[in-house]
Amino acid sequence: MDHSIAYGSRCPVDRIWTRRGSISWLPPQHGSGCSVVRAGRVGCSRSPHRVTHRAGGAGASRGRFLPPFLCGAAMPSAPASPYTDRVRRFVTRPRCRSWSKRLLQSLSATAGACVVLGLAACASRPRPRLTEHSANATWLRLESRHFTLSTDFAAKTALEALNAYESEFDALSVAAFGRLDALDLHTHVVLFQDRREFASHVDGSITVGVFYDQLAFDIEPEATILTYGEATKVARFRFRHELAHRFMRASLGALPPWLDEGLACYYSNIDVEDGQLVLGRQDLLRRFTESRDWRPVNHNTHLLTEIPIAEVPDATEIMALPDRAFYPAHVGELPTYDAEKQETIHYAAAWGLVHMLLNGPAPYRERFSEAMAAAAQGESMAVALTRELAEVRGARLDREFRWYLRDRTRAVWMTPYVARHDRPSENRRMTPAEVLVLRARLASEAGPALSDLHRAVEQAPRHADAHHWLGVIQVQRGQTELGREYLRQALAIAPDEPRYLNGLAWTYGLESETLAGDEPELVDVMSRLQRQAATPAQFDTVAWYLAGRGRIAEAAAAAREAIALDPNCWRCLDTYARILYSAGAVETAEMSQRTAVNRLPRWVPESLEQEFVTRWARYRDAAVRDGSTSAWPSPTRSGVGASFD
Repeated sequence: MDHSIAYGSRCPVDRIWTRRGSISWLPPQHGSGCSVVRAGRVGCSRSPHRVTHRAGGAGASRGRFLPPFLCGAAMPSAPASPYTDRVRRFVTRPRCRSWSKRLLQSLSATAGACVVLGLAACASRPRPRLTEHSANATWLRLESRHFTLSTDFAAKTALEALNAYESEFDALSVAAFGRLDALDLHTHVVLFQDRREFASHVDGSITVGVFYDQLAFDIEPEATILTYGEATKVARFRFRHELAHRFMRASLGALPPWLDEGLACYYSNIDVEDGQLVLGRQDLLRRFTESRDWRPVNHNTHLLTEIPIAEVPDATEIMALPDRAFYPAHVGELPTYDAEKQETIHYAAAWGLVHMLLNGPAPYRERFSEAMAAAAQGESMAVALTRELAEVRGARLDREFRWYLRDRTRAVWMTPYVARHDRPSENRRMTPAEVLVLRARLASEAGPALSDLHRAVEQAPRHADAHHWLGVIQVQRGQTELGREYLRQALAIAPDEPRYLNGLAWTYGLESETLAGDEPELVDVMSRLQRQAATPAQFDTVAWYLAGRGRIAEAAAAAREAIALDPNCWRCLDTYARILYSAGAVETAEMSQRTAVNRLPRWVPESLEQEFVTRWARYRDAAVRDGSTSAWPSPTRSGVGASFD
């Protein structure tokens, strides 16, 4: 049976798709006067004033909810993607971008326009350490299944925040992965009570949240989110944005900036209403308007920005932007008014483009699904999208993107949802030495970090972590022997801690391409690390050591363990490729090295990228000489903007 639903100017509606293949037509922001229509099967036709779609199909008939990120298309009619039920874990060095609210003041003073509520995605910049006020405050440490929370809030508020974070994690994992229990990401959250304390740590203008894949001095990456304030609606929204970045790194590795931000904005707009999880609503902070003027819309909890469609760049232009062009407010020390405004437009356009690719016309949904599946198998997302959108690139893509922004409906997903809560496993007060170590870890310069660590050792001489980080930073400064001495002291306090074992072994790896030395200390450390290794970085160190001693089979096994823990670990993939090449498995080495290049994050220097590409070319040439063939294209970093000329 076919049903057509008409709507008028006084009744803007969303299309809401459920897992059963029915459609609910509801007002997007708790409006009134709009009818609710449910249909088991809906015919297809659309015009500027009448919109219908066909429900049902493979995606809709499944026994559990499959969101657009996993299905073959955002609408249930498309087949499920090969990416369904795959879980990818990835940690990389930080590239954190952050926004400010300063545009509100500038725009209000000049044009009466809107607020820009900042969110962070990611680029590393110099950051001052925590203030003395923060160091002297009472800090708590709470542990749960997916988070370690360090905060200067009181215990009750801290517990509420941690429960809120777990709730957001659970909802986001359902939205993006169908709540796969194999998704075992752990994130460190530093929550400040006062915005000024938070602002003293981040770069430039005041921001509301920052996600780091890895802190400045980490040799084992630890994903970290910095934020402030209680768990209000907007605070939870910005936390979801940062957490979505974490999910995207874990699932797809490095992404072009428009896709990284667009997906984060898309998934940060999930809602839980009346036992239903709703995904794909209008962005909480931004929407497009036919007007030529920027305008703020005051809600009870926040300001929403109306952005003129005429100022939004073409889709092909957005997709081709490199980092510096996508984030103009982060070029130079002080962002200009025009740079802040342009960056806001880029974020909004990225959200709109991702929404079209996930929830728009069928050709885009299907092509985006194919690109996602290819990226899940190791191909660069930028290259995969360029290939899949080749038939609709250029003027057609730009024209349909404009049409989509002007469309007064948005397709959203809806599925029954029951929250799952995990109790915190630890709740204790941090010691002054622990707070000083936290200060040091969050610093971006060695001098202040070393000062805090020395104070921590003075207060707690047997604080192993303080000795460990003193050693790591001293080695990074070129003081290898001094650093080793500190690392030995950490091991003397905690002999079986794998992080400390890996840290001392890492100092030997700095001097050569393999850990092949026969120094008694290294042999002892590595024998213990082989028994204790638990992270990708630790297994990668073991693989280097065994390969350097000619134990190729054992080295390959350790490298596979590292990749199993983090399939997007580009260092681990590079290590595995080298081991395979030395063993004569050139075709498999070529595949691993190609994936390593495709997974390189945007922040890596060009010299390192060139090293990876050179090794890949050597492995490819060897595979060709052996008669092996490869149907994959040449590797390309995901951070490179796609070209649609």
